[in-house]
Amino acid sequence: MKASAVFLVLAACASPTTAPSIEKVRPPWGPMTGGTTIELLGNDFDPDVNRVFIGGREAPVARTIDEQHLEVVIPPSDLAGDAEILVVTPHDNVIATDKFRYS
Repeated sequence: MKASAVFLVLAACASPTTAPSIEKVRPPWGPMTGGTTIELLGNDFDPDVNRVFIGGREAPVARTIDEQHLEVVIPPSDLAGDAEILVVTPHDNVIATDKFRYS
């Protein structure tokens, strides 16, 4: 087998089979001042590294509990209302809307 073929096989084996998803946020709201801990429930979060942005601002703390749960301290916001959530993993990104609201 040629070296390039071996590389392709190894790369295919190392790639995740599914993209991460965000199914639910508990609680689904938080204060505009930030600092509150919420939990993101979903699938295929990276066990080691996840960055979370809420309303365009990076969460100061994002801790992976397991592949289905992230614990996140929300950043402050200047605007009340729905805020987009972006989870960045080493392999893929996921965006959720209508799951979290600043109040």
